[in-house]
Amino acid sequence: LQDVQAKIENWKDYCNEEYSKFLQLQSYGVIDATKTEFDVEMFQRGQAATRDCIEAEKEMEQIIEYARLLKVNFEEFDQESGFASLIEDGHVESMDPAAVYTVDRNRIERWMADDEKLGEPAEEMDEWECQTVEVNDSVSVVAAQVATGKERRRIDRWRSMCELVEVNAQEEDNEWLE
Repeated sequence: LQDVQAKIENWKDYCNEEYSKFLQLQSYGVIDATKTEFDVEMFQRGQAATRDCIEAEKEMEQIIEYARLLKVNFEEFDQESGFASLIEDGHVESMDPAAVYTVDRNRIERWMADDEKLGEPAEEMDEWECQTVEVNDSVSVVAAQVATGKERRRIDRWRSMCELVEVNAQEEDNEWLE
């Protein structure tokens, strides 16, 4: 599967190499095929490579299913995150129905009831000012409203430099038009 996937991922490089070989053989007079014939051949090879990849993926799925039926314990590769899902991660074990039914529910319910009786924890909290921003607010908008002192001067200096560049560009455009 990895070999087939690698071939498809590097298909452009493969085609370029094949085209170089084609041109070389054509220049030596070994073959008398046209560029169109070469393109058709590469298209057909691409279709075959895609079919091979699909077939390899199906075979891989069947192998994994068969291994699960045999209760083979193996580390699966999670293609989304790049991390294997291991039993010691806790997530898989906590979702196992057999493990869920063995939990001491009464103990947990007593603990939760005791926790509710205590009420809100008397913790010291740091007081600090903050501003609520929307998801679509840009950093520059937020910074313009929040930044102070050195950070504010740095932002203002950057804006003035950008405005100066824009003015200079407009002046050059006007000179060029005259």
